[in-house]
Amino acid sequence: MADWIYQLIQTEKRPRTEEMETNLEFSANTRFLECCRRAGIKPTKRQASKFRHQKGRAYKWGTK
Repeated sequence: MADWIYQLIQTEKRPRTEEMETNLEFSANTRFLECCRRAGIKPTKRQASKFRHQKGRAYKWGTK
């Protein structure tokens, strides 16, 4: 692979830092938990990921 392509790939990756909240940690968020309760679904890390991307059943029910 050409060196410039390798450098481009390496610069576009976001480094994982300790300040970043994981989806599992976010799933304990009170607003998220309330939206899941309204939607009638379990507050899983998968649902937390969808909620953060403004998709999924919890997001749709929580923003009505």
